[in-house]
Amino acid sequence: MKTVMGGVLARAPDLGRLTRALIALVKDERGLTTVEYSAAGGVLSAMIFVAASALRDAQAEAVASMFDHD
Repeated sequence: MKTVMGGVLARAPDLGRLTRALIALVKDERGLTTVEYSAAGGVLSAMIFVAASALRDAQAEAVASMFDHD
């Protein structure tokens, strides 16, 4: 068995069939469009979450600095 980045890589007998199915999925524009919208939605959600977290942290620091007169 080969080890790749800590995982075990097993040779599957259906690897050629899997590869052909993935290529067919990529060539099918309807399926690709759905995948693209899903990926874009996930990325957008992550960006909104990160931005909101950064804004919350910056706001908390600004408020703390207003009331901290040491």
